Amino acid sequence: MANPTMVDGKPLFSSNHKNLLTGATSALSADSLKKAIKVFLDQTDADGQPVNVEPSILLVPTGLKFLAQELTQGPTLVMSGGAENTIRPSVNVLANQGLTIVSSPYLSNAKYAGASETAWYLFGKPGTVDTFEIGYLKGKRTPTVERGDLDFNVLGIWFRVYFDVGIREQDHRGMVKSNGAAA
Repeated sequence: MANPTMVDGKPLFSSNHKNLLTGATSALSADSLKKAIKVFLDQTDADGQPVNVEPSILLVPTGLKFLAQELTQGPTLVMSGGAENTIRPSVNVLANQGLTIVSSPYLSNAKYAGASETAWYLFGKPGTVDTFEIGYLKGKRTPTVERGDLDFNVLGIWFRVYFDVGIREQDHRGMVKSNGAAA
């Protein structure tokens, strides 16, 4: 959420990486979601070849959870009137995208850098693109469990469990962020 700088010197989500939507039109809606899916599908590798990864996870703050479900799970999408007189078929093409909605209270919690009530994200299916790298201390992929005895006058034993793991963003091509607001 804090948009760290990648090894190429550019922010994780940026216009340079072609994985950031900004402006008032980036608020979660049918049109902005379609645009984000297009941006996601148009990602290319370092040689300019398509990455060819479909988005599968729509990550939203809890305040956008029900809107995300309405946009992606109903068989029809009813458009309200407005200045645009375009006739649209009564089918929800977003329902066929197979997006899994994940909402997280961390996204909008002000205690975390980069928190936002309006920002939302698309991620590829885990395992299809190396979006994040997980590192384990000395390659140990299981928690360490230590057991100890208490003083003679206290009944019982104590346990200490810890897991040395580090996670870092790996490849910007497996994710798209939409600010969801004009700023």
